[in-house]
Amino acid sequence: MRVFNFSAGPAVLPEPVLQQAAAEMMDWHGSGMSVMEMSHRGKEFIGIADQAEADLRTLLAIPANYKVLFLQGGAIAENAIVPMNLLAGRTTGDYVNTGEWSKKSLKEAKKYCTVNIAATAEDKNFTYVPVQNTWKLTPGAAFVHVCTNETIGGVEYQWTPDTGDIPLVADMSSHLLSRPVDIAKFGVIYGGAQKNMGPAGLTLVIVRDDLLDRALPVTPSAFHWKEQAAADSMLNTPPTYAIYIAGLTFQWLMIFPVLLLQIIFNAGLALFVSRLGAKVHDIRQLIPYIMRIWMYGSAILYPVSFFAERVHGWQLAVVEANPLLIFIELTRHSLMEGITLAGPPGRLWIEAVIWTVLVGIGGYVYFWRGEKGYGRG
Repeated sequence: MRVFNFSAGPAVLPEPVLQQAAAEMMDWHGSGMSVMEMSHRGKEFIGIADQAEADLRTLLAIPANYKVLFLQGGAIAENAIVPMNLLAGRTTGDYVNTGEWSKKSLKEAKKYCTVNIAATAEDKNFTYVPVQNTWKLTPGAAFVHVCTNETIGGVEYQWTPDTGDIPLVADMSSHLLSRPVDIAKFGVIYGGAQKNMGPAGLTLVIVRDDLLDRALPVTPSAFHWKEQAAADSMLNTPPTYAIYIAGLTFQWLMIFPVLLLQIIFNAGLALFVSRLGAKVHDIRQLIPYIMRIWMYGSAILYPVSFFAERVHGWQLAVVEANPLLIFIELTRHSLMEGITLAGPPGRLWIEAVIWTVLVGIGGYVYFWRGEKGYGRG
């Protein structure tokens, strides 16, 4: 049985991602190399990194005027890197203190600038987020920094602050990719990858283009966002394998809604039939309704599968609404409620059951166990 780790540091990864990585460990797509052996300047890894960025941009709907950087050092390093990259011509950074991670951020920032604690939840032992009308922001501050999810205290922002012309900087380490985010409301978003994206060692930074010219002259090149952006995050050797695993996770996240749609559709159809079944005396009366829903569902799911394969290159085994599940539900309902199940289920049901079994077996073999894995072929 797999263990789901919710402790500090690294967290659980999707099992299909781990299976894909295991299958490709010794030979990535016929290259004769493991990803961790590749040169970060080689076409193979550049392709991996480019695709990871493209998929992340799709997942988060990142606007074109934002750079995506795959760096190192974790959020703790970014606590220092943020002020170094945003303080040119400015002296003050505003911080909202909502817990342990906020305190670590402002502690680092004090080494580089004047820190104004615009608001704090210390009065109630960091159990809430101060409402914005209580914040005391500094006119002309270099940025306003928040930690949107304080994992230690269990405090999470349920709203996005409006800081006007002052860039809003957010540490989203622990819940980035867990929900939609309006990237355009932030100047900078950063976080470690080890909670929702991949293994420890990768740091994600999303920064608006107009903020790339604000670095202090003393900012090291490896930490300089503009220089890293110009080098596609490869000014120095990046965490190649961590980027690769994150890329597989992004692929899985993009596929997951399709699978979730299928599950929801099947469950909803089963519920519908179960409720409707209580109002009829012969289950065979439901067949026309079931088959119509099945066909209409397929009309939705098959184009999704086609789009995924043609546009993104994914080899998906998307199975249409599962009539076998409905047949099982009907049988269970008939036994419990005493509804008549007279006569054979009919040719239509037999074909539906056979089709479902064949597609299900084929989909399982190809989608989960095949050489192509769950991702790109």
